[in-house]
Amino acid sequence: KCYLYDKSSKLQTKQASILNLSASGAKVSLSEFFELNKPIILEFTLENKTFNVNATIVRRLQIDKNTYHYGVKFEEMDHKDKDFLIKFCLKKQMELLRMQRG
Repeated sequence: KCYLYDKSSKLQTKQASILNLSASGAKVSLSEFFELNKPIILEFTLENKTFNVNATIVRRLQIDKNTYHYGVKFEEMDHKDKDFLIKFCLKKQMELLRMQRG
């Protein structure tokens, strides 16, 4: 679960789901329409660590009447946070590989 804030109006907060995550961006799903190139703040928690990342919507795909998938590019991120994300993603990839191998 994550939250997407419209940077121009922090009052517009939307709950979203992260479908894919990397150190440079994410794919998120939510029911609201957002314009491309819109600056946002993506808030999410991993292993009890909360991130508030400045990002930009770079892709949009309408899945059905009430569902959109967005590609968001992270803009500014603290080096420690970026390192944490890289390690988290590598750990998850290793877990998936182990599961596939049996």
